[in-house]
Parts: sequence; C-alpha cells; structure tokens
Amino acid sequence: MARWHTVKSGGRFDESQDDREFRNQGPLVSISREPPQNSTDNPLDRDSPVVVRYSLRELPSTSQLRERFLPQNPWVDHVSLPKNRRVTTYREEYDESLLDAINDSVRVLLIEDYNATGLIGDPEMLYPKSEGEGAGNYSQESQDNTFFWFMRSRGAQRPVSGRGGSWGLGKLAFPLASSVRTFFVATTRVDGSRYLSGQAILKKREYRQRWWDEMMYYAEDELITHDIHGKDEHYWRPISDSDIIDEFCNTFKIERGEDQPGTSIAVVLPKKGLSAENLTLAILCNYCVPIMSGNLEIEISKEDGIVERITSSNIHEFISNSDWEKIPRRDIAAATTSGKMNELANLYEAIIYAEVNETPKLVLGRPSRNKKPNTTEQFERVLPSRDSEELTNIRDAFLANQAIVVRGDLPVHHKDERGVENGQYYLVFRKCEDEKDAEAHFYRDHISLPLNLDRKPASPGVSSLLVVSSNLPQLNPLAELLRSSEGPAHLKWETREEGMKERYHYGPSTIGFMKDIVGKIVSRITSVDTKKEDIWTDIFSLGEKPKPPEIERRFRIDEHEDGGCTIKPLETKEDLVGVSFIIRAGYPKPFNLKVKKPPDPRAIDIHQMSWKAEGATITKDVLASNGELCVDRVRMTIDAPEFEVELLGVDTELKAQVIVTEESGL
Repeated sequence: MARWHTVKSGGRFDESQDDREFRNQGPLVSISREPPQNSTDNPLDRDSPVVVRYSLRELPSTSQLRERFLPQNPWVDHVSLPKNRRVTTYREEYDESLLDAINDSVRVLLIEDYNATGLIGDPEMLYPKSEGEGAGNYSQESQDNTFFWFMRSRGAQRPVSGRGGSWGLGKLAFPLASSVRTFFVATTRVDGSRYLSGQAILKKREYRQRWWDEMMYYAEDELITHDIHGKDEHYWRPISDSDIIDEFCNTFKIERGEDQPGTSIAVVLPKKGLSAENLTLAILCNYCVPIMSGNLEIEISKEDGIVERITSSNIHEFISNSDWEKIPRRDIAAATTSGKMNELANLYEAIIYAEVNETPKLVLGRPSRNKKPNTTEQFERVLPSRDSEELTNIRDAFLANQAIVVRGDLPVHHKDERGVENGQYYLVFRKCEDEKDAEAHFYRDHISLPLNLDRKPASPGVSSLLVVSSNLPQLNPLAELLRSSEGPAHLKWETREEGMKERYHYGPSTIGFMKDIVGKIVSRITSVDTKKEDIWTDIFSLGEKPKPPEIERRFRIDEHEDGGCTIKPLETKEDLVGVSFIIRAGYPKPFNLKVKKPPDPRAIDIHQMSWKAEGATITKDVLASNGELCVDRVRMTIDAPEFEVELLGVDTELKAQVIVTEESGL
C-alpha cells in the first residue's frame, strides 16, 4: 500500500530546500527549462530525439483520486495550514477552501519524456557514498544514481551530468509550479521496473501541538530502517507495486507502462500562468538550438487527444506564428521577440551549413597557457592581425550583414593531475539590419544561458550565438568547466561558483573570455589605429592646431557604437607602470586641461557612468583649482604593462569625445 508521510521536525539529509534561484525566475521559466534539461541529459538512444510532452488535464475528482492520492488527512490538512500560505497560492487561485476546490475536478500539468532512461540507481540509497577523503568525492555508483539526486538530494553538487543536473535542486521547479507545492513522479527503467513517489515541499509548521519539517512524502506504508539511524521514521521507500502504479497512471491520465522507459511527472493544481501558449513560447525560447539540431522534440497538449509537436522541421513556423508579447517582461529568461528568435535560428543554421553555403569563417588563435585568457595581451594573440587580408575579408562580410562563423580553442587549467587541456568553442555573429533584433545567445550543450549578458547584445547591433558542446570525438573540458560554474537553475556562468574554483585555475577569466570574445572581434573589425590615422589631433584641437602631444600615441582609443570607448596601450611596449593620466570627456569637445572650477555636471558627468579596468586603477578624485571635484574627468594609474580601461554609458546622441593626458604634463 501507499500513503502520504509527514515528518517530525528534526535533522535529515534532504531537509534544506533552497529554491531562491527558481523563485527569482518564476514558475514559467523554471518549469519550461528544467524538464527538457533533465531528459536530454539522459537519452536512451542518442541517435534519436528525446521527446518531452507537456499536457494540461482537468481530472474528475473521484473518491479514488481524493482518498488515495489527495486525502484530507494528512495532505489537505498540512498543505492548507496558515504557515504554508506564504509558499502556496491555492487561496489566490481558487477563492475557496482547498477541499472545495478539488471537490469537482483537479487541474494537473503532466510532463513526460520518451527515449529517456528514467530515474536509475538504487531507489533506497539515502546518502551518497564517498570514495576516499574529501567532501563531494562520491563513488561512481552514487554519481550515477539519478533517482537519488532527483528525489532525495538537497542539492549537494556532483561532478557529472545527468537527470537532476549537477546540483540535485532541479526538482524544485516542480513544486514551484504547483499552487499547493505538490508533485508525483512515476518512472520506468529499461528493465521494466517502475517506481512511484510524490512530494509536497512546505514550511516548517505546527499542527496538533507538534512541529513538522518541510517535506511530506507519498511512498510505501513501510518506512526504511537504516544501519545508523534505524529509528528515524522519515526514510521512505518508493512504491514498486504494479497495481498501485497502474492505478495512479489511470487516475492521472499518464502513459507510463513497463515497456515505456522514461519519467512522468504530475504537477498538482498548476499556477495560472502556466498556459499551453506560454509554455510553448518559453520552451521555444530556451531550447531552440537542441530542437533545431534534432536532439529534442516538444509536444504540447491543451486537452486530451490534441497534441502539437515542435520539431526541427516546423520550428521556423512556430517562431514566426507565435505571439511573443504574451510573455511578461519580468520573465527575462523567456521574454524575447520574433526578430530575436529568427536571428537565433538563422545563426544556428549558419553554423550547421557553414561548409555547404561557403559562409565566411574565422579561426582564432589560442591563448597562452598558465595565464588569464581574457587580458589585452591574450586577446591580441587570439584575434587576427589588423593588417591581414583575413581581417579585411571578414570586415567586408560583416559590413554586408553576412553571418561569420568562428572556431577557437581555449586552455582549461585543471587543479588535478589532468593539468592543462584544450577546450573548443564555436560562435557565429552578424550585423543586424534592425538593431532591436540583436542579442548574445549562449548554449552549453543543449542548455541555453540567457542571463550571461541579460539578453543584451555582445556588441551594439550585433546578434551572436556561442556554442560549447561536449558532443565531440573526445570530451570537451571547456564544457565541463562551464557546467561547474552554472548555478542550480543553469541560467548563466557564475564567476563566484565555488565548485568551479575548487577544480579549475583561471575559471572566472575563462568565463570572461567567453562573454567578451564577440565584442572583441567586432571591435577589431571596426576599430581605427591611431598609428596610421591620427584623427584625434583634429578632434581635440582647441582653436589652433597645435602639434599633438606625444602621449596621444601611447594609446589606442576604440569608440563603441553605443557610446563610450576602450583605452589600451599601443604595441610600442613602453613601460607605463606607475604613470598616472587624466581621462577627460566633453560635449562636443573635451574641456580645458586645467580649470578654476568644475564644469557643470549637467553637461557631462562621467563619474555616474560605468568604468571597467584591468591592469589599471580608476579613481574619481581629480580636483579643480578651487578644490571642487571635476566630474568630467578621472585619474587612470597604470598597474601592469598590459591594461584595458572601458567607459560605458555615454550618450551617443551628444557625441562625447575622450582625451587622455599624462598627469605630469598638466
């Protein structure tokens, strides 16, 4: 038999459920991203697409449904306690008591996958087993136990891919999507074995003069005993009885027989925003590339018997015919436009058909080992020479709005015996006809990372797609590094992620390289070398045309199309370490070198703009003769031979200009 188990308040391995990252993104983003990620991590046949089906169903509220699966005692009693109103929203959604709400029918969201392995491993494993000393050094058996990581883990990070991700927190997307924080899981394995369980993730609460922990479990009547904690009653056993599983599948209209490997999940009382239309848009937005590649197919069913199938053959039609305005702008990981989606689809096709269509191609150099890859010196090593025919051809193609496909290698510095290995990445970029369609897209394997640049372009007016895949003739260590940097929801590459720092040298700067490389290529294409064309002499002349000071030839100043500039040293290798310079800006020309009193901040205030510096220090402490602060200028002190200073946020309409002068010459 099976029933819901409540858990007395007390310590256990899976009691902590930190769903903050999922809550921040909202239920639509979480439930549209997590299931396809889990399923494509665990395909049964890698030569066929994984199929993920989302179905919305209105189940008749039979006595069997209420008494067997959603009983008043203990499910309704605990879910509807006042303590849980902060984490459940059934009162907002149904305007009545929970018992009345499920009296006639029960709304469910079913999420099922096919051509997937199901949840594998020992279903009664309670703790991961370690090999040797050191936290997280888990045995292979523990690493491969996807049932444990999905159904029991509280989020301990593991170093391999698979259902449940590298965190074991992906399951939190399912209770977040439920108005009553409740979901059921039925899984079938290749050998025909099946398991059923359920969870309700609530708040610690008091009921009948006793405190209870967050979790409630739907599991076997008989609880598991443990060699160490034999008296703890919360060690539940998943249901394996075929009759009970068949009864559940029939009641919830789930298709999961003994000959159908994979997993079916039933989200009870899904939140109202999870309509079929919104789910379609959010999934398309986040999984466009794996659908186009043929690795994933999506099915959406609004009602029984009606299924819409999204595949590589019809995804363009779905993109063109969808109403992208339906997604609220607050759901940033899903909010997009038709123009941006068409750009993404075209960029991916440019990579796939690069050889057939003779797409312009660029092979980048490799950064030096045992150094940060995202320094000025390293980018100079990677990017094509300014005078090269290769760069001229790429520039011509770029200005003609052609897609340009790029391949590159990047050293990955392990902290273990593997030492340094080379990882591989691909990217494609294009100058958009309409700047509103520009966005930087990132994919690691089949997972999109929409928040790497918060859905902004890597360079103004440029659409781009960067892909790092593990699906190479050999393992791609760059994909492993990037995966270790992703938080529980896999929305962006985090430079502060401890798992990455423990395993790799130069992890944050590797991420910086990935985010910056498109902008660096575009800047190289569009920049002007002051060695060859001294345009600054005329721009900065104050009435007469004096001979430009020598300092002007110490720097490259590359203007940004969206305002601002990047300041770097020329290739003269002059030692500027310890020298200070004053950077000044003005509309329409820079102000005087020396001033008695500061300029009006309404004319120009670069202290409020964004500054980035590597190898140099920016201080906002330059004073006028009267002792007041000059907000039109900053002090730049050089700390390293290779440096880069970037100014962002300049109003492009007012055409601000920038000049750099050695402080000793003022």
